[in-house]
Amino acid sequence: MDPLIYVFCLQVDELWDSMCQGAVTLISRALNTVDNAENILKIKNLVVLFMQAMDTWGFPVGVFDNFLITLFGKYAELLKRRFSDDFQEIVSTDDYMPMPIQNIEEYDKVLNVSWYTPEKPREEQTFPCVLPFSQMYPLCCIDIRNFLNQFYFFSNDDFQHPSMIDDTLKESLDSLLSDKVCETLVERLGSQYLGQIVQILINLEHFEVACQELELLLAAARSPNSSSAGTIILHATDKFRSNKKAAEKRIFEVVNSKIDDLIETAEYDWTSPVPQREPSNYMQTLTRFLSNIMNSTLLGLPTEIKELIYFDALSHAANMVNTLLILTVFLAQ
Repeated sequence: MDPLIYVFCLQVDELWDSMCQGAVTLISRALNTVDNAENILKIKNLVVLFMQAMDTWGFPVGVFDNFLITLFGKYAELLKRRFSDDFQEIVSTDDYMPMPIQNIEEYDKVLNVSWYTPEKPREEQTFPCVLPFSQMYPLCCIDIRNFLNQFYFFSNDDFQHPSMIDDTLKESLDSLLSDKVCETLVERLGSQYLGQIVQILINLEHFEVACQELELLLAAARSPNSSSAGTIILHATDKFRSNKKAAEKRIFEVVNSKIDDLIETAEYDWTSPVPQREPSNYMQTLTRFLSNIMNSTLLGLPTEIKELIYFDALSHAANMVNTLLILTVFLAQ
């Protein structure tokens, strides 16, 4: 090769490398002012077009390929921040009531976006009806699907790091479900309103199912070139499952607390010489309370949980009545 041509080629390479580094530095500085994931996607697409054009002329584009990793990190961060706010708002503004459905159109919309298998076939469903979960569940399902789609928007033939997208998506989704959905639901278990606690338990159960479905979906959607093959396990699945036990325990506490209130304020003449032919007022009130919650507030719970609550409530009531009798005898001495 002619020495002059060789020197010229070296100078072109040096100029190209300098220009690439300068361009990446300028764009990187500007990224700090970008607060919208869609704008990051636009920047990425422009960079890819530039890479394709220069690659056809034989210029190395490795610097820009590495820069795409930086862009993806920023994109993932902005997506997570946005959906984190969305999840927080959905969960914190929920009415914690079973979701009413007025017609078949509403019913189909909810089923299309939610991971839910109804007990009745579609053709046997009558309207209006009530679905077991509150409206936060399908709203979160919509957001989850949008979150997945937005992540995969970044992935195409020009982004050569499929494992990074798969791993980052799993970690981000797991964090959102655990920290923004599950934790917010658990915080509300401190409520004294039995209906809200029961609804939280039902919602936790449906989110556990959704997580199991998401594990399968993420595994199926992995890129064939991804190095992260194998079974997907979301920590959120176990977190929803374990906190169902916390919700069940809280239901026991609230029911037993009401029983305590009824029995502790009871007025009963244990020394009456004439036996009463009717149950005392507090016992009738207690019976009505248990009957009402079993036929209304607790109606949507699985049968085995309702049975546990009922037997625990009866056992607690018996112990309280026995304690009341012993205390009365002791004070009479």
